[in-house]
Amino acid sequence: MFINEYEMTRKRFLLWSTPRFYKLPIFYIWAVVFIFSGIAWWYFANYDVEMRWQTLAAFMMLISFYRGVAFRYMAVDKQYRLTKENMYKGVPWMCKVEVNDGGIRVSANGKIQAYVKWDRISEFVEADSFLDLRVKDGDQARLDKACFTKGNTDEFKAWMKENHPDIPYKEMEARYNR
Repeated sequence: MFINEYEMTRKRFLLWSTPRFYKLPIFYIWAVVFIFSGIAWWYFANYDVEMRWQTLAAFMMLISFYRGVAFRYMAVDKQYRLTKENMYKGVPWMCKVEVNDGGIRVSANGKIQAYVKWDRISEFVEADSFLDLRVKDGDQARLDKACFTKGNTDEFKAWMKENHPDIPYKEMEARYNR
């Protein structure tokens, strides 16, 4: 009925899995720490305060940048690298999602990873570049909007609304909507 195939590259994995840092509430706390430690560093450097206080302020700036901006990106990047190395012998993997009346079949590199019947799907979520069919136990089948080999995005959304109106439709949260 519908087939979606794509290669899970690092860029795609990071785009789909990393939230926009400025849309997270904790970012603003780290931004305040960054600003205050920057002001403190400037003050300590210009008013002849001991070097350890300048170092402490600079270190706090570094920590706040890391935690506020880079941490989630680096954590997801590590997850991608470990998954690629441990499960797929160091190469990006090919994902294939087949949707039909019986259910959804998800496979990676030709091996079936999961087969989900429609009664286990809890919600249908749409983002700018992908569609999610979320399962009740927390898993998901993700379809890239640009990579349908059989059918297309508009046909799939219309088919979902017609054949599965009981599955709630939602827009992706703003921080993950890419």
